[in-house]
Amino acid sequence: MLKARDTELGRVVAAKILPPEAIRPQRAITRLKRGRAAAALDHGNIARVYFCGEDQGLHFIAFEFVEGINLRQMIDRRGVLPAASGRVSTMI
Repeated sequence: MLKARDTELGRVVAAKILPPEAIRPQRAITRLKRGRAAAALDHGNIARVYFCGEDQGLHFIAFEFVEGINLRQMIDRRGVLPAASGRVSTMI
C-alpha cells in the first residue's frame, strides 16, 4: 500500500498497485469486478474504494486513507484477536 494524493479531488488516498505479472486477461477482469463491488460497500469499519484504474500500464485501486496501524501490525503487537461473541447479523 502506498500513501498518495488524488490530484483531481485534492485528498490523500491509499493506493494499491497490482504487479504487472498479476494482470492476465481473466485475472484482470476478476480483479476489476471485485474492485467495483468493493466500491459499493459503505461501512465505518471498511476503507472506502474511491477508484479502480490503470495508468502507464499499471493497474491500481485508490482507497480511503486511514491513519493508524493495519491488521497485520495489530496482530503482531497484540497476538491473535479473540473471536467475537454472540451472533453476527448482516443486512442485505
